[in-house]
Amino acid sequence: MSVALLFLLLVALGAAAFPYILRSFMTNKLNRQMQAKQYDQAEHTVQSSIYRILFGSYAQKTQQLEIRMLMDDTLQVYSLCQQLLTGRLAKKERYAVANAAYHYFLNKEEKEYAQTMLEQLKLCADPAEIQYDAMLYRVLMESKSEDIDWLKEKLEEPASPQQKGYLQYLIGLQYIYQGNKKDAKVYLNRAKQSLKGTPYHKKIKRLMEE
Repeated sequence: MSVALLFLLLVALGAAAFPYILRSFMTNKLNRQMQAKQYDQAEHTVQSSIYRILFGSYAQKTQQLEIRMLMDDTLQVYSLCQQLLTGRLAKKERYAVANAAYHYFLNKEEKEYAQTMLEQLKLCADPAEIQYDAMLYRVLMESKSEDIDWLKEKLEEPASPQQKGYLQYLIGLQYIYQGNKKDAKVYLNRAKQSLKGTPYHKKIKRLMEE
């Protein structure tokens, strides 16, 4: 192989590897900023033109959405969701955005925003998940207590201790809505044990002290 040909081959290989190297550099930089909770700097990195070129507009927007969720910027989270969901998205992409936003708004007790995301999930989630998500809205946002029996049936299905603990928490909440303190205490105690080490453990302790 001639020196000229070898040189051209090396140049071609370098050109092919450069985008990969640059993506790796940007990913590591962003990870460091996120781990250090330097969210303003992380957002600046994500909003750069080079990030959009390397990762695409969808990845850019969803990463910015994650940053704003960590910053607890509810209005901006909703605005970014609307930008994404009114655009052209594949079904999987729509689901990823709507699902993350739905659970974020449920946790923040933002009823109107959560309802908007639930409607989006109805367009892209499977029927079983839609049924579950609609139950969450009734229990957490509307303080309804019509899903106790259904959740007890779900408890009989195979699940991790934390998953079962969350179902027990939802049952306990509904008994509170009904004014049934005895049964609420039974299920909340079970949930408290199953959800040790999670944010729900403290939430349940506060509920039981009221």
